[in-house]
Amino acid sequence: MSHSSDDRLRNPFVQYALLLAMSFVHVHVPLEHFRGVLAKGIYLQVFGNHKFYAGDAGSSKTGLGSSAACTTAVVAAIMQYFGIDVEQPQFRSVAHNIAQAAHATAQNKIGSGFDVAAAAYGSGIYVRFSPSAQLNELMTAVCGMCDMYVTLVDCW
Repeated sequence: MSHSSDDRLRNPFVQYALLLAMSFVHVHVPLEHFRGVLAKGIYLQVFGNHKFYAGDAGSSKTGLGSSAACTTAVVAAIMQYFGIDVEQPQFRSVAHNIAQAAHATAQNKIGSGFDVAAAAYGSGIYVRFSPSAQLNELMTAVCGMCDMYVTLVDCW
């Protein structure tokens, strides 16, 4: 996988969704399967129109939940690509938690997370993470290995 060196093309929501989803599948699928899927390659292209994202007075936030939908879709796509069925309730819950962590990280823990829950479940089933929860604790719960998360974030 490679990413753009052009900062205008970088999307922190996609970056953290990839980082956390790949961390999860690396730990939760057999290593040979993980390597075999990686050997095939991963191609992910996200389409967007800057005019859609630029709200009134040139703001970069429309409040329509598009970043949450994109984050959740990337997480689910990666999990599914590695053979984890996100239609199964236990894995949908995992995908939701990973997407919540990725989305919260990308926007510095701003927001309720309801948009991510709606993207994951399609309705209002949601329990808010405690505002006092430390991000590393959340990463430990999601990925099962905080050290890998910190290492990967430092390298990104």
